[in-house]
Amino acid sequence: MNRVHKSIVSIVGMLLLSLMVMTSHARAEVMERDLFYNDDKQSIQINISFEHSDVDLRLVTPSGRIITPEEDSADVTVFSSSSGMYFIIKDAEKGQWKISYDKGSNEKISASVDKYQEPIWITSFDIVSIEDELLTYDFLVEHTEETHYNYIISLSTDNEGGAKKTLTTGYAYANSNVSGTINISNVNTHDEYYLQLYVNYYENGLEYFDLVYSESFSYVNKTYVSPVSDFDITVYPSTSYINVNWKSYVPYEADQIYVIAKGDGNVIYSSLYNPWEYDQSTISYEEGTKSVEIGISVQNSYGIISETLYKTILIEKEDKDFKLNISEEGLINSYQWIFGYENAVNQQIDFTINDVVQSLVLDGSGEKYLELPSEVNNIVLSYIDTEGIRYEYPLIVSVDSIPPYLKILENIDGSSTLNDSVIITGRTDVGSILAINDTEVTVDEDGLFIYTLPLVVGTNEIIITSADQVGNVTSYTASIQRKDNGLAVMNRSEVSSQGGSTPFIKRFFPWNIIALSLIVIIIVLVIILSVKKKRRKSVDKQEKKSKLKLLYGLSLGFGILTAVLGIGGMVYYIIRRNYEKSEEYIRLAYETVGEAYDYLVLTQKIKDISLVILIIAAVLIVLAVIFKVILLTAINKGISLAEDNDLLEYTEVEEVTSHESQDNIEPVENVDSQEALDNKDNVDKTDNIESADKVDNVDNTGGSEMIKYCATCGAKMKLHDKFCGYCGTKPIE
Repeated sequence: MNRVHKSIVSIVGMLLLSLMVMTSHARAEVMERDLFYNDDKQSIQINISFEHSDVDLRLVTPSGRIITPEEDSADVTVFSSSSGMYFIIKDAEKGQWKISYDKGSNEKISASVDKYQEPIWITSFDIVSIEDELLTYDFLVEHTEETHYNYIISLSTDNEGGAKKTLTTGYAYANSNVSGTINISNVNTHDEYYLQLYVNYYENGLEYFDLVYSESFSYVNKTYVSPVSDFDITVYPSTSYINVNWKSYVPYEADQIYVIAKGDGNVIYSSLYNPWEYDQSTISYEEGTKSVEIGISVQNSYGIISETLYKTILIEKEDKDFKLNISEEGLINSYQWIFGYENAVNQQIDFTINDVVQSLVLDGSGEKYLELPSEVNNIVLSYIDTEGIRYEYPLIVSVDSIPPYLKILENIDGSSTLNDSVIITGRTDVGSILAINDTEVTVDEDGLFIYTLPLVVGTNEIIITSADQVGNVTSYTASIQRKDNGLAVMNRSEVSSQGGSTPFIKRFFPWNIIALSLIVIIIVLVIILSVKKKRRKSVDKQEKKSKLKLLYGLSLGFGILTAVLGIGGMVYYIIRRNYEKSEEYIRLAYETVGEAYDYLVLTQKIKDISLVILIIAAVLIVLAVIFKVILLTAINKGISLAEDNDLLEYTEVEEVTSHESQDNIEPVENVDSQEALDNKDNVDKTDNIESADKVDNVDNTGGSEMIKYCATCGAKMKLHDKFCGYCGTKPIE
């Protein structure tokens, strides 16, 4: 049956009918159609093919007989597979044949009808003997007729259709024995050979054939050991490795393969291999090696060694030789990969990109661009030189066209400042090269950076770039104005689209300072006018001095207190500003921009408030100084002021009392200064102060009590007092 099957498969349709069935949505729908019309009673072969095996079909003869795939009768033989059915029907009825089928899940089924021809049969094939390098064979081919056929006898190492070597060919007639002798002196020693016999003939353009294998046999060629006919070499320059492969070139009698390699004349490798277990070897060479010579020899089971086949590899090419200039594997920023070449003369280059094989021919010297289909590309570039040695460059090229991440935490574009520098903080990809105005800036292990950029008066253009290893660049540009006068503070910021903040710096306009100065001037004028008014009204000078001392103390005390608060605020502001330069703050700004922005705003407010407090402290201290100066001036000029006031007020008292009796005025006695000093210690100052408070009071009788002022301290005293009750000095008479 196997021979019948092989013969049937070889037949090309003589009568062809294709049955195309369109897709139907109805399942298990049985249809019947005409298959072919048989003009005469003859043997036929019907071939049905399909994709899915759930087809159900039957053949209907002209007489109405049903032939199913399961039938196996004397006149019907059926062969089935997962993709088809073969019906061999002997002496098929004359007339219209039909087919009834359910195509199942198939979109279509195909049917062909051929005239059936009896196959040719190989009934025997034997090796009679092997003597003196001669092999004798015998075989018999049968057919229903004495058909003329051709035959081929081949030598193979297996009986499964492997490689074979033709030993002899011929022709003969069926049903007759064929014998012959083959010289196998050129066959190598091997322990398991097979002879393959293939016979065929043609009729009406169709081929009929059969083939068989003999029993296995061994053969030893005692006179000669064949060397390897060749071996393949592949050089990997990028890794300094050489692959040697002898799989297709080992003679059958080989028992061992000996491989030796010399680098610049020195042995760098040697080893024995079982050629039926190993078919290749890998040899490494040192960098700087100019040439490597590789030799392979064969040894049979009797210890006889063949000649050695040598090949030389030029590792260091000469100037005239063809060369490839291959860039290192890794990342590039383009979907075009470039390689260079030199001294090409109709040189074919094979390249594989992600398993897609292509080739091109190069001439001269230059560069070639290869289009890369994806982000990660496995590339193998290879060529064979004039000596038949293959050079191969395997590499992985990844395309990175995405520029690095760059974030400026505080956007400075469009801002203005009075400072002579600006602090720039941000984050970029780790490993990127960061430059600010062409100055490379260090990036830490988290990608954070901080840099203080000096500013010149006027417009400062700032360019920040971050470049990755393959040349992708992200840039940030800004323009900042540095002014040479005025006070600038940050009073507003908006979160930018980059997640940072956009400070709006404006001039702290000097109206605030002018207003504070006016307040100070007004306060000083009020005090001076008040002092003068009280002087005109003869206010007690001791009371004026007390008020001056109080104002001085209050001004100085509050001035020092506000100065401490202002200085403390500025110190805290400096601490916060220094924190803004730290990596911790930069990380905070990267993770939570809102919190970082609030921190900046609060820092600026602390600065503003501290400046105002310091200005107030300065004003208070200036007031304290003014009060102190006035007080010291009053003390230093106290005597002259007291004398002037005494004369003035004494005259006024005389005018007031001129209408009264002059007998009421008691003359003042002269007292020497020593007596006044002795009396000073015994005077109760409290009583004198209380009596001084009663000066200028008019008595019930309408008269006025006579008073005078101390020439030293200006205190009031009765006209008849001999000594000042406050300072103890002798008054002016």
